[in-house]
Amino acid sequence: MPYSPRVTKLLGELTLSEKIGQLNQYTDFGDLTGPEAADIDLDARREHIRTGRVGSMLNVIGAAAAREMQDLALESPRAIPLVFGYDVVHGLRTVFPIPLGEAASWHVEGARLAAKLSAREASASGIGWTFAPNVDISYEQRWGRVMEGAGECPHLGEAFARARVLGFQGDGDDLSAPDTIAACAKHLAGYGFAEAGREYNTATIGDYTLHNEVLPPFRAAVDAGVATVMNGFHLLNGQPVTASRFLQRAWLKEGLTWPGVVVSDWNSIGEMEAHGITADRAEASRIALLAGCDVDMEASGYLNYLEAAVAEGLVDEALIDDACARVLTLKERLGLFDDPYRYCDPARERKQVGTPEIHAAARRAAAESCVLLANGGGLLPLSASRPQKVAVIGELAAEQDSCLGSWRIAARPASGVSLLQGVAEALGFVVAPAARADAEDVEGDTRSIAPTEPHFDAARLSGGASGVELRYARGPALLAEGSERVFVKRLTLNDTEEAGLEEAIALARWADVVILGIGEHGFMSGEARSRTDIGLPVLQRVLAKAVCRANANTVAVLYHGRALAIPELAEGEHTPRAILCAWQPGTEGGRGVADVLFGRVEPTGRLPVSFPYVTGQCPLSYRRFATGRPTELPDNSVWWSHYEDAPNGPLFAFGHGLGYTTWACSAPTVHAGEGAYPSVRVTLTNTGECDGTTVVQLYLRDVAASRARPMKELRDFARVRVAAGASTEVAFQLTPKHLEFWTPEEGWHVEPGDFELMVGLSSVEVQTVAWTLPAA
Repeated sequence: MPYSPRVTKLLGELTLSEKIGQLNQYTDFGDLTGPEAADIDLDARREHIRTGRVGSMLNVIGAAAAREMQDLALESPRAIPLVFGYDVVHGLRTVFPIPLGEAASWHVEGARLAAKLSAREASASGIGWTFAPNVDISYEQRWGRVMEGAGECPHLGEAFARARVLGFQGDGDDLSAPDTIAACAKHLAGYGFAEAGREYNTATIGDYTLHNEVLPPFRAAVDAGVATVMNGFHLLNGQPVTASRFLQRAWLKEGLTWPGVVVSDWNSIGEMEAHGITADRAEASRIALLAGCDVDMEASGYLNYLEAAVAEGLVDEALIDDACARVLTLKERLGLFDDPYRYCDPARERKQVGTPEIHAAARRAAAESCVLLANGGGLLPLSASRPQKVAVIGELAAEQDSCLGSWRIAARPASGVSLLQGVAEALGFVVAPAARADAEDVEGDTRSIAPTEPHFDAARLSGGASGVELRYARGPALLAEGSERVFVKRLTLNDTEEAGLEEAIALARWADVVILGIGEHGFMSGEARSRTDIGLPVLQRVLAKAVCRANANTVAVLYHGRALAIPELAEGEHTPRAILCAWQPGTEGGRGVADVLFGRVEPTGRLPVSFPYVTGQCPLSYRRFATGRPTELPDNSVWWSHYEDAPNGPLFAFGHGLGYTTWACSAPTVHAGEGAYPSVRVTLTNTGECDGTTVVQLYLRDVAASRARPMKELRDFARVRVAAGASTEVAFQLTPKHLEFWTPEEGWHVEPGDFELMVGLSSVEVQTVAWTLPAA
């Protein structure tokens, strides 16, 4: 591929050793996402920077720290600046909802704004490159990293991949704007299909699934101009993806003519030895480079072995030239050759981190990510002004740390606004700040998150609406005593100690309404946080049942990083009247969730994942294929595809979500458009008493194709606001993009024939119209 004159000139001046140095990436501290692979202490790493043997660093946080490192790089013979990378997954110091929660908003412009503001904080803090967005599609809710992506739907994944890339990088091709950073689509490819949902496990899928379900969000990221792509740790069809020439070189670089940088995941090159693919790291490094991996993150394999591989004729130096030129081009696009210190200004960092603007956006995002699953008797929204007794119950309701979720490594410990505080403020109380030992003083490495015991001190409250009383009870502890609440350690759940249960029950009996915070701790999802049971922890279920028995007016607010199997909350006796998914809502989460509970913001979120009845239904997706025996037979016959002990479908379906008004959606009609492709239209009516926003969803089925197609595929959606009592027409213009699919014989193509077009307010709440695409 052609390079700029500056990159071409510089490449011609570099020695082979210096070129390889540009492909070497070190971390600045410890075992953040795996054991340290490079057996090199920090002093030696700094010496390598000074001698031009390092091209990029990760986990350097803060403008001052980045400036110090950059000073070292500019002492090297060629004075090539470093680029600093970091996992800005859902915010830096100010944390937005986890990406799965963000996808629940179905608001792509909101996601774009969150990425833009996160880039502003990151770029002011020394960072020019984020290892986000995660665009992995997964139907497997046992897998902990579902919290990082957009869920189970390739189309929704495409939309959010595009939005997040444009948010991080800006609208155009110019990355030199000081408040933009390079994005990184990960993990190429198939990581979300890990067997049994176990982290780092192998994935086995066919080309048909790979192209139609896994790769589309990566293609959308490339179309949006993503600067970098990361491979993964896993085997795909028996081959480490780090060694996949097809994925990295043939499909991505050559097939899509993509000019960016492929970076390995943390030591994914070195881990090929453990996979049994290579005899040693020298061979692993050679295979990875040949496959198209440009940058070696933390394995030191390229640095130590590629020069010898060239000398022995095992690697063509032209491949190293190409990889080096891609890295140099990234630095040029970021403006680092013109100003190596563009991300290293402490004054700018103080000005742009934690601004009122980003906190306000985080609060809006937290509210928009909420999904109202149930609202029996219209319990929500709650009143914030009438005299009442309000009980907030549950450890997660008072937690200021867990609500940040996983992948918030730059956030200060316990910096989240708790649900308890958000409720208190919504009820008119002024909440005096509580002392947190050293929490505000933590800088740099904050991986060790100090446990913060939830507490509620009524003396901290003042004011409040007339006649309103607010009390809190923790209930049983979520985690066992002594469990370490840190990013790099396993949690131990409390399954036996019920201390606090009776206090919670008594408080529930006292109250007019109960707000119950339950679910998962923030470190129960994320990397290496797979679960075999995605139901509520045992004592969380006990607490929910006991509280609902004591008070029917209970709102369950769920904190979680994946879909949950929660039939005990949705069916039977003693269940909450209202259920609100809050996910892990981030820094301003408590305020955003309270905004929804008290009607300041309507709940407009819709599920980006299917909630199963039981974990045994996983992997589960609305995009299922029909079997040869797809429908239930009469007379209780067993000869059809089903479970003996659970339904086939979900407890709560993909696309489901309620609001504070009601809706009627007409049957879809087909209207002639330009050429062979019509528009599909429905009339949407707000039948309730308040203005509202809903998400109208277009699904499609190719009735008889050359390869079987899913019974239902989301192909378009629209967030629509309608005044109370009013109606509006919603139109979707079909294009070949809506109908195309991939086969080994034809690649991406459209086949004429019969289609079912389905429009509605969830994947199960649809009406259908038939349409035929005539042969050309």
